[in-house]
Amino acid sequence: EQFETRCGASGPSKVAWRMKREPFADRKGPFEHLWPTSLILSALQAAVFTVAPMLAAATPTPQDETVDEEIILDWEKLNEELVMFPSRFVKMLFRVVGCTSVKRLVEAACCRLLTVKTASRLVKDTAKSALRKAARLGRARAAVKMLTTAAYSQCVTYGVNLLVEETLLAWRYLHLPNHHRKHWPSQAKSLAVGFGAAYLFSTLGIAFGTLFKPGFGTVVGATFGDIFSIMLLEPAL
Repeated sequence: EQFETRCGASGPSKVAWRMKREPFADRKGPFEHLWPTSLILSALQAAVFTVAPMLAAATPTPQDETVDEEIILDWEKLNEELVMFPSRFVKMLFRVVGCTSVKRLVEAACCRLLTVKTASRLVKDTAKSALRKAARLGRARAAVKMLTTAAYSQCVTYGVNLLVEETLLAWRYLHLPNHHRKHWPSQAKSLAVGFGAAYLFSTLGIAFGTLFKPGFGTVVGATFGDIFSIMLLEPAL
């Protein structure tokens, strides 16, 4: 597609729209996530997702009577959490890359088994889609449209992540004695709630990010939606 990305806040810029997006134009290659640049981005993502639960754990809750109400962050607790950062980061990086690998397999299956229209929606790149929509419709209308686009395109990502995490949880509990497995259902439920919240907030973040800066803001909004869900639910779960 050939268009300029000058997007007005409320209305579309005067661009010549020369062709529609081809089906599967946004689909990434099966090994593209293993390229050096992609691995660097995965490492940054893993670092963010490693630090976010640590910050949540170090944030005093209203029920914690031993901590002064004016203290925003328990620095002693945070220092204890950060000692475990290297090992947790490596594990998270393997999870991010592993989940992406499984995601590529699921995308390939969707493209083979589903209709072209449905599969194309599932593999759509939200950042590129936000740029295209903003060029045609303006940022405000593009942000509204991105709610539906993100709802489709995020399905595979969060579905695969949940499947991988539930599988790892099951593997861990199956190797424990029977009397330790009583907590399995509650933890499995917590995972489902957490990923459901992340899916919702990430979708909303994509829309808000598109409103302010289509493309870059779309990616940042999705990331902050994820982080917000972790910060919100980690203490409760």
